[in-house]
Amino acid sequence: ARARLLSDLERFDESLEALHQTVQCDPTQEEPWIVLCTVLINLGQVGDAVINLQNAMRHVPQTDRIQELLAHAALTQGNVDLATHQLEQLSKKHPEDATTLGNLALCYVAGGRHQMAETVYRNALKVAPNDAVLHYQLASLVEDKEGEAALHEAVDHYGKAIAANAQMWEPLSDLGRLHVTQAAIHDLDRAFDLLEQARRVGGDQPEILLNMALGYAHQGDHEACLKMCRQIQAQPDADHALKDQAHALAKHISG
Repeated sequence: ARARLLSDLERFDESLEALHQTVQCDPTQEEPWIVLCTVLINLGQVGDAVINLQNAMRHVPQTDRIQELLAHAALTQGNVDLATHQLEQLSKKHPEDATTLGNLALCYVAGGRHQMAETVYRNALKVAPNDAVLHYQLASLVEDKEGEAALHEAVDHYGKAIAANAQMWEPLSDLGRLHVTQAAIHDLDRAFDLLEQARRVGGDQPEILLNMALGYAHQGDHEACLKMCRQIQAQPDADHALKDQAHALAKHISG
C-alpha cells in the first residue's frame, strides 16, 4: 500500500524500495511482483524487470500474468527468444486465447519466422474472427508475399480490420497506400478517400502523410507532394526512416 501511494505521488525511487521490500517479505504473492515490474518497465528499466520476473516465476505458483509481463518485457528488451518461449507455453495452456496467440505471432514475425506467424494469426482469427488488430497484423504480413492472391488477401484483411474498428487509422492508411502503389488495384480516388479517413481518425501521423505524398506524386501534384514531405520532416517525433523516405521522395519529385 505504501508503494502504491508513493508511486501515485511520483516518488518512484521510494516506491521501488517499498516494492522490493514487499517481495522479499513474501515472494509467493503475485501482485507485488506485477506492480514492481510494471513500474520498472514504465521507468525504462526493462532489464531489471526481466530479471525480477524470472525470479518471480520461481516463487509464484500461478504464473500466467507474470509470464505475459515477462514476454512483453523480453520483447521490449529485444530478447525475442525469451518472449517466444513464454508465449508458446501460455498458448499451449490457453489455446483459445486470441490475445496470447496474436502476441506469439508478433514474436514469430520479430524472429523472422513468417510462415509460423501466419499460421498462428489464422488460428487466432478462428477464435476471434472480428478482431481488428489480428486482421490488420495478418494483412501486414501477407502483403509482403509475392503474387496477386496475396495482395487481394491483404486487401481483404485490411477491409475487415476497418469494418471491425473504424477508429484504427493504420489499416485505413495502409490500404490507401496499396491503392496508390499496386498496379493491380491502382485507384487514386479510393486511396485518397481512405487516407483522408485515416487522417480524420489519427491526425497528422507521419505514416499517413507519407502515403498521401505518394498519392500526390502518382497524381502528378508535385506541390502537394512536397508540402506533405516537408510536414513529415518538420515533425520532431517522426521516425528517422520515415523522414528519410520523405526526403528521398521530395528529392525525386524536385529532380
